[in-house]
Amino acid sequence: MLKKYLLMITSITLILCHQFVYADDAFNGDTNTDNITKIINCDENQQGLPGPKQIPPYSWKGSGLITLWFDDGWVTEYTNGLPLMKKYGYEGAVAVAVKLICYPAFMNWDQLRTLQDLGWETTAHTVNHNCDLGYYTTKTTLYELDGSKEMIKSHGLRADHFVMPCGYNDQQIDAMFESAHPPIIETAKKYFESYRTTEYERINAIPVLDPYNLKALQLRNTTSDQEIKTMINKAINEHGWLIIVIHQIDNTNRPFSITPEKFEKVLAMVKASKLPVVLPTQVLAIKKR
Repeated sequence: MLKKYLLMITSITLILCHQFVYADDAFNGDTNTDNITKIINCDENQQGLPGPKQIPPYSWKGSGLITLWFDDGWVTEYTNGLPLMKKYGYEGAVAVAVKLICYPAFMNWDQLRTLQDLGWETTAHTVNHNCDLGYYTTKTTLYELDGSKEMIKSHGLRADHFVMPCGYNDQQIDAMFESAHPPIIETAKKYFESYRTTEYERINAIPVLDPYNLKALQLRNTTSDQEIKTMINKAINEHGWLIIVIHQIDNTNRPFSITPEKFEKVLAMVKASKLPVVLPTQVLAIKKR
């Protein structure tokens, strides 16, 4: 199955949604499909890898919970984000867009495995990070979802949860099509334990009512401290699950980047809330009392 997906890769074009005008940062202008396939297989340590360790169960005491979820696998999430996460004693989740891995602006497979070894959870974010819903047919949807899961797992990483590029939810997908929409949610339900959106200003109930419609607060360079505090307070008051989504952690001032100083401020607010920081699998395993 994995070999089949790798053979299909040459027919797919990258559209990087969150930072699409900066796609050359990732690919350095390289559109040679042979080189792209090499990037997918850039892992010198891929052979004989053990499977990921089981994520330890979490004993929920009834409080709100927070997950720090890093999208796309930007290298600054590792170089600037990881030291701060260690400082505050937190582990996070990272959504892996397969074709971006090993390009200069993104992590490599060894770095992703290091995160996993440190207790982080890797999740799937498609192969190509294509935000054009018109691209998704039954065939391409299967390739992007199940294909990304199989490719990620082949590098010794976990891929139990799915994050849709640009965070489209089911209602947004329906609204884009006059007739039947592409089977994105349906395919996610077949191959993954959850589907995460970037729908703003919503807290997820605990236990989770619909794991295929997870809401999240997506940080932008314009997100204020008060907006973040408001969402943390909602998680406290509603005893719910707040997912905070982070992309680049640098000083570029791009729409979805935040500075290292801003990121540390976010972590300090999370620490001050005294809410536990947990992984997606841990929250989704919580059952009704």
